[in-house]
Amino acid sequence: MEIFRQEIARDPDTFLKVIRDTEKATGIPVTAEVYKRPKEAPIPKLTPYFAWKGRIHCGVDEPVSEAVFGPELGERVCDFLEKVIPIYEYFNRFRT
Repeated sequence: MEIFRQEIARDPDTFLKVIRDTEKATGIPVTAEVYKRPKEAPIPKLTPYFAWKGRIHCGVDEPVSEAVFGPELGERVCDFLEKVIPIYEYFNRFRT
């Protein structure tokens, strides 16, 4: 996560745009597991993201219903995956 924090500090606008665009496209917030004692951010707008520890995700829990397992499930999943490709590509750079 240190490499991630260095990168978003170096280019915060690109990172924030990817987060904002993903949340707007999906209607779902991008969240993560956070440190109990967050790291200090170099600029205030990055404070929430410097607290990220891992398990970064964009997902929602839905109750089991016909809508979840109906015939449109494949289309919903495909649509969602297309919308999260930019954030996937952004974070894939930090894989070790």
